Amino acid sequence: MAGGVIEYHVGGTPPITMTVGSGGVVGGNLVELSDDWTVIKAADNSKTVIGVALTDGAAGDTVAVAVSGVYGLTAAAAGVVTQGGRIMAGGSGLFKAATDPDGTYSEAEGEIALQIVGIALADIANDGTGPVLLTIG
Repeated sequence: MAGGVIEYHVGGTPPITMTVGSGGVVGGNLVELSDDWTVIKAADNSKTVIGVALTDGAAGDTVAVAVSGVYGLTAAAAGVVTQGGRIMAGGSGLFKAATDPDGTYSEAEGEIALQIVGIALADIANDGTGPVLLTIG
């Protein structure tokens, strides 16, 4: 999804402007912090995802990062998720279904809760793109 991201519903919090770190980002990538006010493509199982890059950016560029709303995000190769399923970073800025051993996402499983970044609003296949409600924070 080079160049931008599908915006289904822009959230109430305005996007924030961040500097792009090494490796660059593509519009629609989940991004995580790598340094002060600097983002990179979110790594697999990241606990520091802050949002979705709204445009492409090379290292040193600035990009707008959405922190709320509904956006068209792309699943990783092993990222299939069903409607209503929680998602987490699946590597390279993509997402995958969140894993939860007992389906409760309880406080005792705080590690998993930190990794959840959204809810799929439709079934999304491996390598597919679909609407995701961001629930970061």
